[in-house]
Amino acid sequence: MHIRFVKVVLGGLLLTAGLQAKVEFEAIHTGQQAGESSGLSRACTLGLRPLRSFFRENGVRFDPRVVHSHRGRYCHIYYAPTRAGFEAAEVGPSWVAGSVNGGQMLLVPKQDAEMIAEDDLPAGVPFMLSKLQWHSSGFELFQGGQREQSRVLIYGESVRELLGGAIRDQEYEYLLKVEFGVDVVKKKSKAR
Repeated sequence: MHIRFVKVVLGGLLLTAGLQAKVEFEAIHTGQQAGESSGLSRACTLGLRPLRSFFRENGVRFDPRVVHSHRGRYCHIYYAPTRAGFEAAEVGPSWVAGSVNGGQMLLVPKQDAEMIAEDDLPAGVPFMLSKLQWHSSGFELFQGGQREQSRVLIYGESVRELLGGAIRDQEYEYLLKVEFGVDVVKKKSKAR
């Protein structure tokens, strides 16, 4: 595909048609230790259509509810999951169990990796350290919801606090959907 760039001067401003197709990334700083990366960034474009196309072309889930205006551009949080295709099925005391391509796998939060003993994990199930920080004790996972086959993940405030104010609640819920391969993510209601 050939894109022709056209420069136009309007009232002293130089405008370039075609720039909206350019995707720029901004790292999202989450307060993790120096040198650690969560892999979180914002993908931003001047137009909504190129942003949506970029996600589709790269096989990354796009959620229009997460798009927001940031410095005059359309932005969407960008995150590639620790293990593509992972689908959560069970939450343990320090892990989330699920499957990838029909095989079992555990995701373990990276901040807990040194504290977990092998006998704390189900025997014979391979595990990976998640790129995200989370506490599985703050998760509830169940089947159901509006569609019977939906996997619903409920999270508590203690889980959300790990990323602080770096991202909005809708973005955090998007991250959990992508990381754990669930259909619905909801914040636990506070007891009244």
